Amino acid sequence: MTGVGATPVPLAPASRDTARIFVLRSLRAFGFGFLGVLLALYLERFGFGAPEIGLYLSLATLGGIGVNFAFSRLADRRGRRRILALAAALYTLAGILLAVAQGPVLLLLAAIVGAVPPGGNGLFSAVEQAMLGSHAAERRTQIFSLYGFLGTGAMAAGSLAAGLPDVFAAHGMSVMTAFRLMMALYAVLGLAMIALAASLSPAVEAPPAAAPVHGSEAAGVAPKRSVFGLGRSHRIMVQMASLFVADAFGSALVTTALLVYWLHARFGLGAAQLALLFAATQVLSAISILLAAPLARRIGLINTAVWTHIPSSLFLMAVPLMPSAAPAVVLLLARGLLVQMDVPTRQAYIASVVDPEERAAAAGVTTMGYQVGQLAGPAVGGVTLVAGALGTFFLAGGIKIAYDLTLWQLFRHVPPRT
Repeated sequence: MTGVGATPVPLAPASRDTARIFVLRSLRAFGFGFLGVLLALYLERFGFGAPEIGLYLSLATLGGIGVNFAFSRLADRRGRRRILALAAALYTLAGILLAVAQGPVLLLLAAIVGAVPPGGNGLFSAVEQAMLGSHAAERRTQIFSLYGFLGTGAMAAGSLAAGLPDVFAAHGMSVMTAFRLMMALYAVLGLAMIALAASLSPAVEAPPAAAPVHGSEAAGVAPKRSVFGLGRSHRIMVQMASLFVADAFGSALVTTALLVYWLHARFGLGAAQLALLFAATQVLSAISILLAAPLARRIGLINTAVWTHIPSSLFLMAVPLMPSAAPAVVLLLARGLLVQMDVPTRQAYIASVVDPEERAAAAGVTTMGYQVGQLAGPAVGGVTLVAGALGTFFLAGGIKIAYDLTLWQLFRHVPPRT
């Protein structure tokens, strides 16, 4: 029983709910996997060059920020299932707009609705993390590791599916028609996610806010919250979100779509080769994510997040120094083995330092930090790649290493609360 002044104990999602969240995450990641590889090549067929592609990705990120800010802070109060279904509906709409586009207008609308990578993950991720964060502390890192593993594995399959347009073209279909079929598949995945979100039980919803012990607030009156929907978790989450801006900016300088474009332009790699490469990197990432939980139990969540992330940035910085495709591919594969190990540990840490009824808002704020950082990154990266790749890759890696060291310095002594 929850007494006056006590923090309500959240009802952990049932195993059926957790499984459905995992399936929803996997469907979304599969779509992001093939769209992340194909989007730049698709835009190129509409006459977009590297600077224009970078600006488009920044616009997609801006759309994602708007959607995440508008709805993630409402999820704990208006219903997590309802907001998750809304996110899936936007995903469906983006796929339809991309599939039928004949020019830049509908392409831009698809970006604005906030469901196209790199900006389309924020609202989904915020709500799903809040749902999964209700698991007991001793299981939380394991749950987030499995969540990340399945998503990354599905993204690998999606990256592999990005080679389908070449297969269709080899059997007589026009390349543009093949691209449009993949965009239509993106919309179909969204419809499936709407159904999954609607099938979740009330156990995934937020617990009621704790009643105050004393003071100016009367019992039963909701505690004062910031514009982000946070109460006492506001300060630490804003600190973390501010750091995530830097990390995301570094990543966005060489986001997947720009990296695809650069590898295509520099080494002449085609869609099928690029699909195999990014599928392989995602498979390696999925394997490493499973190792994050046992490693975190030995050295801690923050240490795992930081000391696996720094080597991946060093591998990234070395990519443009390679004289041919083969060693560049080896470095990208090595980076893939390490680059995602910080994700489940970071998610578990965030869930452990905020109150249960604020988890969706907290995940929304930190995700928004990533989205803000991603906003300018593709536009800057698109321009600097034209000027010279070396500076772009070095800037990206250097920023990410600085982020890691700052995160470690600020939070290594901040213990979990829940």
